[in-house]
Amino acid sequence: MDGDGPPPPAASVASVLGDDDLFREILLCLGFPNLLVRAALVSKRWLLHASDPVFLRRFRERNPPRLLGFYAGYPGRYQFVPLPQPPELAALSRRPASSCDGAFARGAERLIHCRNGRLLTAFRSRWRQLRGGSFKHYLLAPLLAGEAPTVLPPAPPPIHGRALARFTQLFLPEDGGRDGITLVNLLMVGRKVYAEVYTLGSGGWDFPGTEVIEIELPHATTFLQEMLPPVHGKAFVVTTSGYTLGLDLATSTFFTLELPVGVWRSYLLSSAKDSGLYLVSADGFQLSVWLNGMTVGDNAEFVFLDYATYGVVLYVHLRSRVVDKVYEQALYHHGNIHPGISRIHISPFMMMWPPVFPALNRRHDQEQ
Repeated sequence: MDGDGPPPPAASVASVLGDDDLFREILLCLGFPNLLVRAALVSKRWLLHASDPVFLRRFRERNPPRLLGFYAGYPGRYQFVPLPQPPELAALSRRPASSCDGAFARGAERLIHCRNGRLLTAFRSRWRQLRGGSFKHYLLAPLLAGEAPTVLPPAPPPIHGRALARFTQLFLPEDGGRDGITLVNLLMVGRKVYAEVYTLGSGGWDFPGTEVIEIELPHATTFLQEMLPPVHGKAFVVTTSGYTLGLDLATSTFFTLELPVGVWRSYLLSSAKDSGLYLVSADGFQLSVWLNGMTVGDNAEFVFLDYATYGVVLYVHLRSRVVDKVYEQALYHHGNIHPGISRIHISPFMMMWPPVFPALNRRHDQEQ
C-alpha cells in the first residue's frame, strides 16, 4: 500500500535518529554520563553529538554528576563506602571500592586529595619510613577501566627547609588531571607566613616567578591549623584568630576572609554559582550555612559530619535536610594510642566530568 499507512518501524527509527535535533534530545534523556559514553560507542556520528561541548553543557545542567560514595578512614586504613545508586550506576559504583582495596592494601598509603573521580595518594615503603625517606605520589582514576596509576615527579622540598614547613599539601585541579596539580609549602616564622606554590606541567614542577611571598599576620597569637582544599583556585587556611587566611594559587598572593560571628573552627568551604563562596560550620548537631559573594560542589549540596565521639559519619543533604548515618567506625589500635575512636578522614567521590569518550579510529569507523 502506498501513501496513507504508518511507515515501517525501521523507517520510523531512521527518521527520528537521522534528525540531529531530535537525536540530541534523546541523548539528554539518558540521565547518566556513563550511558552517554556507551551511546557514543555506536558510531562516529553518535560520538560527535555526545561529545559536543554545547551539548555537554546542556546535559550537565539537566543531569549533574552524582556523588557515588566516599572514602573513609585514616592513613593506611581507608575504605570506599558506596551510597545507594540507581541500577544504571551499580557497576560503576563498585569500581572505586576495588581500586581502594588495591591502592591501600600495602598499609602505608595516604589519601591526599579526591576530586572529579580521581585520587591523589602518597606511599612510603617500610624501608623509606625507617630511613625517613619522602613519599611517592600517585594519581588514580578508579572509574576508567584499565587505567594504570600515574607516578608523579618527586615533590620539590621547601626552599627555607623542612623544619620551618607548617603545611605541605598537594591539590588536584578542577578537572582532576595530572597537569595542573598544585603543591603548596606553607611556612611560618614568627609572625610571618611564607608560601611556595608549584604547578605540575608536562615538563615537571614549575616554580612561579613570584618566588616566596610573605605577609604580616594581623594577630600576634595566630596559629595555622589546617589547609582546606581549593575553592575557585584559592586555598584557605584555618587559623585561631577568627578569620581564614586565603592564598590565590594563580598569583601566589595572600588575603584574609573574616568568619561569621561565633565561627572559629569545624567549618568547610564550598564554591557557589557566580564565583561566590559557601561556608558550612558545625556546632554539635547544628549546621549553619553562610554565603559570601566574594570573587574568588559544590554549590553546598551536601556535607559529611564526622562525630569522633560517637565514631559515626552522617551524610546531610542541605537542600532537602535529609540526614543519614552512612558509616560507623570500629575500635582499633593505632600505634601507642589506647584503643578508641579516632577522627575519620572523609573524601567524597564524585562521577567524572566531562565524560572520557573513546578516541576516533578512522580505520574502523562504522556509520550505523
